[in-house]
Amino acid sequence: MGIYVTVDSLIAAFCAALHGLAIVVTLATVITATTPMRWRRPGLGRLFHLLNLLAGNVGRNRNADDR
Repeated sequence: MGIYVTVDSLIAAFCAALHGLAIVVTLATVITATTPMRWRRPGLGRLFHLLNLLAGNVGRNRNADDR
């Protein structure tokens, strides 16, 4: 008896990964929309720059201090 991978299990894994990615992007968007982009501490600035990239904040998306 071996381990078999079926099409149904692959589709379920893909759907779970897509759902997880959607949650991560949504959380990053909420965090970056409610917090300022400019920080005095360089570590936080880099972290929020990464969150902005993850959230897809390009174009007209804005942070809290951009208004």
